[in-house]
Parts: sequence; structure tokens; C-alpha cells
Amino acid sequence: HESYKGFEIEQCKRHEPCSMPLYHFHDSYEIFYLLSGNRNYFINDRTYKVEKGDLVLINKGHLHKTTYGGSLMHERILIIFDEAYIQGISSLSADIDLLQAFHQNANLIRLQKAEQATVERYLFNIIKETKGKDSGHETYVRLAMGELLIFITRKATRTHSTSGANGNHMHGKISEIILYLNTHYMKKITLESISEDF
Repeated sequence: HESYKGFEIEQCKRHEPCSMPLYHFHDSYEIFYLLSGNRNYFINDRTYKVEKGDLVLINKGHLHKTTYGGSLMHERILIIFDEAYIQGISSLSADIDLLQAFHQNANLIRLQKAEQATVERYLFNIIKETKGKDSGHETYVRLAMGELLIFITRKATRTHSTSGANGNHMHGKISEIILYLNTHYMKKITLESISEDF
């Protein structure tokens, strides 16, 4: 786990099934890249089946969590950054909105083999620079983030995102319930009323 002000990156490998217990959200943007294994990713009212080489984008303020996807082991890289961090890069990129993919809710981006290699090169270079702390490492990381976000924006624009939504009936029902809760959170909702409706 390495971090600067407004930016952090973490590579994690787990050798046993695991699931996040609770939904959460934050005031930052997230990029999740799965190096190996499978995960289920719940984002707002949708469920995505995430496979090796997939990118997941989480917009700020969106409810999300990951759960066991069927493989005992998985490895992922997670980047979390805030708007202030990206503004420094955005001032150099007047011809592209670096956060466009997040704003158009391109939650799951499925990459081809060559694209996976490109993304992994960006990610591992960022990790190497944050750990090495050579002169100019903060500038290098910021510029590499700019390159990664340009790649993501171009890919999301070309493919309009992969739906990736899980077709499993139970996941579909859970998505229905979450959508209902997101829409009616101001009302008094009980477990009994949810049970009757769904």
C-alpha cells in the first residue's frame, strides 16, 4: 500500500474466499484491476461478474462492495484518488475529460489481452515508482495516471462499457431490491414490507 496526498495504490493477493461485509462509498474515485481469479462486484443497483484482466471503475458517492466470485484465490490492484489530485493532470489535458468514463458510469471495462498488458504496464510502473521514491517519482506517478486515464477514457468511449451484469436470478432480485431502496430511502421501510413486495 503506497500513497500521496489524494492518491493511493494497493496490490493485494488473497488465498482464501473473502467478501466485503458491507456496502460503502466515499468521496474519491476507484480503479479496480483484477490480476487473477474472479469477483462479484456490486455497484449501486447492479451486479458485475469480474474476471481476470477486467477493469472496474467506481464513481465517487456510489455504493459498492466486492464478494466471492467462485475462485479461491484472487489478486487485484486498487487505485483510489480524489478530484484535487486529478486536477493537476487535467490542466494539461484540455482536449479530454479524464473522468468521462466515471461520469458515464462505465463500471466494467473488459480488456483484450494486448490491452491488459498495457494497463498492467501502467499499474506496475506506478507501484514501482511509489515504492522506489527516486527523484521525480511523484511527477512520474501523476503523469502515468494521466496516461492510464486517457487509455480508460478512449476504451470506454469506443466500447460504451461492457454491461457485464450478472444474469443469475438471485443477483437480479437483489439488484431489484437495491434499486427500490435507493429510490425509496426516505420512506419507512421494514423487512416485512420488502419481503411482501419482493
